[in-house]
Amino acid sequence: MFWKNWKIKKQRQKRIADASIVRKRIRFYGTVQGVGFRWEAGTYAKEHHLTGWVKNLPDGTVRMEVQGRMEDIKGMIQYIRRNPYIEIEDMIVQDMEIKPDDQIFDMIY
Repeated sequence: MFWKNWKIKKQRQKRIADASIVRKRIRFYGTVQGVGFRWEAGTYAKEHHLTGWVKNLPDGTVRMEVQGRMEDIKGMIQYIRRNPYIEIEDMIVQDMEIKPDDQIFDMIY
């Protein structure tokens, strides 16, 4: 009986943990290129086990897909804003489907 209850409890914990993972596509506007934006994002992502990618776009914006806990994603944006050379004027955030096989955070050049 103990084993069965323990197994059920572990399955519930896994579902709860999986439910807390989100994936967002974010487009950043402002002074976001040539100021260390991708480097800051990559540093934070590695330290906080976030996955996804970040890329400069030809129109001067930055696009990012990031996956992890929502509080870590919010923390990443706050961390990036601390860089005195980066000025985020606006962001467009979209919900994305989780990619369970995503393992790294990549800086796309």
